[in-house]
Amino acid sequence: MSTTPTDEQILQVKSNLVAMQKFNDYAYLHGNPLIANCYALLSEDQGDRGLAVVDNMMCSMFFAIGSVEGAGPVGAFAANTMCGILAAWTAGTAPPDMGATFASLISRFNAASVDLDNQMAIYHDSIEANWNTVFTYNGQTSTLSDLANGVFPLEGDPEFFLLMDACLWALDQYIWKYILTNGAYTVADWQPETSMPANFDFVSWEASFFSAHPSYWATCVYHQDSGSCGDSSCNYLTQFNLSTGASQYHDGHISDDACNYLFADRAPGQTYAECTRGLFPRADVFTTWSLVYKQIWLYYGSAPAPLGWEYPLIGDYLQAKKEGKPVLSTLFAEIGADGIKARILDAVKRDPSLRVSLQSHPRETMASILRVAVPPSVVFSFISEGPGRWALVLPWP
Repeated sequence: MSTTPTDEQILQVKSNLVAMQKFNDYAYLHGNPLIANCYALLSEDQGDRGLAVVDNMMCSMFFAIGSVEGAGPVGAFAANTMCGILAAWTAGTAPPDMGATFASLISRFNAASVDLDNQMAIYHDSIEANWNTVFTYNGQTSTLSDLANGVFPLEGDPEFFLLMDACLWALDQYIWKYILTNGAYTVADWQPETSMPANFDFVSWEASFFSAHPSYWATCVYHQDSGSCGDSSCNYLTQFNLSTGASQYHDGHISDDACNYLFADRAPGQTYAECTRGLFPRADVFTTWSLVYKQIWLYYGSAPAPLGWEYPLIGDYLQAKKEGKPVLSTLFAEIGADGIKARILDAVKRDPSLRVSLQSHPRETMASILRVAVPPSVVFSFISEGPGRWALVLPWP
C-alpha cells in the first residue's frame, strides 16, 4: 500500500470507518441486553470488573468478524482495527472516562462502545496522518490503509447480519464464560462414587438425569473384574454440578433457565427442546473451563433434608396426619412393606443418584420418593450393594 493515499482510497477508508461505527453501535444496542440477561438468569450482581474485562469482552466480540466465511479481507482488517484500538487501551493510557470506576459491567460496556466510536472518528478526520498506523491483536497486524481494500457492509446488506450474528454470539459466550469462571461458581464433585452394574446404559441414563437435573454433568468409568476375591466388573458413576455454595445438604445449583441458556446439549449430540440458546456443549463447560472443583462427601447417617427436593419432608408428622395429608402409615396399610420397597427400587432404577441420597438422608429421601410424611421415630437402613459388598436382610422375628 502506498504511503500517500489517493483521494479514492481516503474516501473508501472513511466510508468503512463510518460503517464500522454503525456496526459498533448496533453491537452495543443488541449486546447490552446479553449482559443483563446473564445477570438475570444467574441472579447475581457481579459489580465492577475493570477496564481489561470489557476490552477483552469487546475484542472477543469483534474478533469473531474475521472468522466469518465470506467476510473477505475488509472483515479481517476491520476486526483487527477495532480490536487493536481496544488492546492499546489496556497496554497504555485509556481514554479519561474509561479510567473511572463504574457501578457495573453494563456501564463499562457503554463507555467502551462510545470511546471506540470516538477513536474511529479521530481516524476518520485525519486519514492521511494515520495512514500507516498499526493495529495489532492476537498476533495479527494491520494498518488503517488496509481498510481501503474492500467495503464494510451497512445494516441494509445481508452480510452485515452475517457478521453481526457471529459478533453477538461471541459476546454472549464471553459474558457467560467470564462470569462463571471469575465469580463465586464452583463445580460440586459428589462423593462417594456410585457403583452401577457392568451393563449400565450410561447414554440413556444421562439424558433422563440431566432432564431432571439440568445443572449437572456426570462421568461413568468402567471397572474390570481384577480376579481378586469379592471383586466384580462394574461402572463407577460420578456426578458433578455447576453451583454456588454447594454442601452436604444443598447442591446450590444454578437456575434451570440459566442451564437451558448455557448448555447446547444434555449429553454429547443430544439437543433438547428446553434449550433457549445453547452457548456451549455441556461437557466443555465442565472439562475445558478450568472451573474450581470442590469435593463434597455425603456420609452415611441421618441429616437435615437438602433444599429444593421434589417433596420436602413435612416437618410435623402428627400435624400432617391430623390435617389428612399423606403419611407413611396410610401408605403402609395400602401397599404393605413389599409395595413400599418396590416403589423405592423403581425410583432408584430411574434415578441412580438416589442411591447416595438414601444412604446420607434415608428418611428424607423416602419422604420425597413416596410423597408421604415420615415420622422421626421410624429408622431406615439402606445399604448399596457393589463389588465385594452384599447385604442380607434379617426379617422381623
